Amino acid sequence: MKEKTILVLVIVVMVAKVFMTQCLVHAEPRENILLDSYYDGIDEKSSSTCGVEQEKSEMLFDNDHQTKFYCSDAPNGTPVRIAWKMKQPVVLREYTITTAEDADMYGYRNPKGWHLFGSNNATTWYQLDTVTDSGLEAKKTTDYTFTTDVQKSYQYFLLQVEDNGGFYGIQIADISLKGDATTQEGNVMSTSEYDILFAGDWDEITNEEYVSELVKLFYNSYPRLYAR
Repeated sequence: MKEKTILVLVIVVMVAKVFMTQCLVHAEPRENILLDSYYDGIDEKSSSTCGVEQEKSEMLFDNDHQTKFYCSDAPNGTPVRIAWKMKQPVVLREYTITTAEDADMYGYRNPKGWHLFGSNNATTWYQLDTVTDSGLEAKKTTDYTFTTDVQKSYQYFLLQVEDNGGFYGIQIADISLKGDATTQEGNVMSTSEYDILFAGDWDEITNEEYVSELVKLFYNSYPRLYAR
């Protein structure tokens, strides 16, 4: 009896995969996933040395808008470099910069122009994005999101701030990241509905036709054990 049940379930999954192959043509991809949990620390060697202890670059990734990174004498002709490492390579498609909790009083400290770089060895850096006029306003704890066209995964990232709002000092409350996680081989982890389903996350399936057909197939295949 047990062997028969397992066989039926295997057949159901195989048929479902065939069906899903057809559905995937019309399925929409999921949105970029939040990558903040993959953050693995500041790359001190590639970062500028500035900021008092409670306002160092680590504060950028603590998910607390009441803390901030602040470099008082920047840019002053020298770019401020903030580099960090991820636990594994990721494809960074979006990043959000949050203004500090006192940005309404010190709006000139908001970063205005910067370059974003990616690397897999913290030595050779590739430019991912350039911003010359960020549009960050004198508003406290406000999010500003920037997108990239990045297709390759990187494990290290470097934000090089080169301009602010007109006086000395650079400050940011938080940086948040979105995109795709990758495997150890560097391949993007699929976030399609196909993989979500077979991982068991049924609540995230939006293709109603697929779910309906799979449910009918399951109950029609083994109606005695499982009643509707």
